[in-house]
Amino acid sequence: HLSHHRWLYIDQHERQVSPKTGSLDTQGMYGSLLLWQLRTYILDIVSVPAHVLCTFHTDEEEETQPNGQRAKTGRIIADTLGSFRQKVGGYFNANLFLETRPSPQGLTYRAQCQPSAQKAAKNNLGLPMHVENISYQTILKAIADAQAKASSLATAAVLAPPKSGGP
Repeated sequence: HLSHHRWLYIDQHERQVSPKTGSLDTQGMYGSLLLWQLRTYILDIVSVPAHVLCTFHTDEEEETQPNGQRAKTGRIIADTLGSFRQKVGGYFNANLFLETRPSPQGLTYRAQCQPSAQKAAKNNLGLPMHVENISYQTILKAIADAQAKASSLATAAVLAPPKSGGP
């Protein structure tokens, strides 16, 4: 919602005109939006010395076909304005996609933590493909489990005897 409101502000108060053609320069306006988004998220949100959670609505990506028509690709992306959607995932340790599932007890939530054909999830924390019943506590436990597993694998690699057979 922040990006949408900023775009409305830019469109109303910071319109840019192409010096060559004199027409509205929407590409330049989207460039201004991107700079504002990067500055806001990096300086004001991500730099906070705490766990930071940013949520985005998702949408199915569309591409322009050779005939000029727009067609859905099947890939799920962050529903943000401008090119920020391609950059935002790189600013966080984890880019997760939340799924809601009905159950007898109500709704349960599952996070996809690694990429698939449809969702560009990623993490550098060693999280598994999915974390079930996602909450602040379960994500912290999954991170701790992944770190413990990585530590034990590193220890095992150091303690493993060297392979014989020569150079």
